[in-house]
Amino acid sequence: MRSTASAGSIASLRPAILGMARVVGLGLSSVAASPLPMSHGHDGDEEHPGTPLWVLCVASMALVLLGGAFAGLTIA
Repeated sequence: MRSTASAGSIASLRPAILGMARVVGLGLSSVAASPLPMSHGHDGDEEHPGTPLWVLCVASMALVLLGGAFAGLTIA
């Protein structure tokens, strides 16, 4: 008789333990953004003009198609 009574008291603690685990897990997994300070080191950056737009578009399309191929292989 005593074993069933202790099992019932442990079972009644289960929702509280699961709730506390969710709170702790949520606290550990939350992320907050931090603004970066603006750097005023280079006013006219002629040495590094940046990547052309067409290169970025081609890279984006290639990555999207590659992701779709791997998703299809995963499903198959």
